[in-house]
Amino acid sequence: MENGLNIKLLDICSENEKLLLVLQDDQILVCGCILQINSDVVYIEALDTTGLCTPRNIQKMIINSLIHYICNLDIAIISVFSLPRKEIIFGGSEHNSLKGFYTPKKLEEFWKDRFSSTRLGKVHVYSNFTKNKSFPYKKLEHIRLFDDDPKRKTMSDDLDISTFFQTLLHRADFIKGSLIYLEKQEVTTTPEECVFDESSVVRRALNLLRQSDFSDKQNGIESTKQFLNSFYCESKELELIKIDEVKKAEEEILFLVPKNKLI
Repeated sequence: MENGLNIKLLDICSENEKLLLVLQDDQILVCGCILQINSDVVYIEALDTTGLCTPRNIQKMIINSLIHYICNLDIAIISVFSLPRKEIIFGGSEHNSLKGFYTPKKLEEFWKDRFSSTRLGKVHVYSNFTKNKSFPYKKLEHIRLFDDDPKRKTMSDDLDISTFFQTLLHRADFIKGSLIYLEKQEVTTTPEECVFDESSVVRRALNLLRQSDFSDKQNGIESTKQFLNSFYCESKELELIKIDEVKKAEEEILFLVPKNKLI
């Protein structure tokens, strides 16, 4: 238990996927994310909160700590497609009046700031909101594709990499979204085909969470209990990153770029 808080990180794994959940006081889920893994790149498919964290002033610290944990995984690139949605993981949470939502531009800034604060590498942003667009890949064949990934629908051997990314900007499912990357190491290899199984334990766990009721504290506790009785999760204490530590990191310019490949 750290700083008097009982915050645990739960981990459910299947091939090429992870479901990370944050449990408070051993009784209620407060946030979580879905990760897809393709060789040396992690794609954050979704990050969501229940809005049921107490006290409310520690929610940002918990979210920052979860993102910090993901960014420190032994991986070359962390990527996310930033697009606001009211409810992604936790069913009924959109009806919780305490749950907040970002605009597309604000959500892009959130991810950019969180990635930058890690000081682990170069941050790239590619969107219709950003003037100085960039991406971490040098060749089209180096791009890792994921399930439910807007890049997958645009990929073509007839396009060079610059044209490919420019084409994304005009897609209906991309116009209000942002691709944000934390490049810890350069990717120079062509990935193998990566298959994502819709019947995996991660997807089954996710389906149960989406069918649950996190609209208020009482229902959230009951839904958490039902979930924990249905699925086995690896559990450990989540290292908490204080808000002032994040702000201090954001004020510094230095980036620590690993020179040796981590995997």
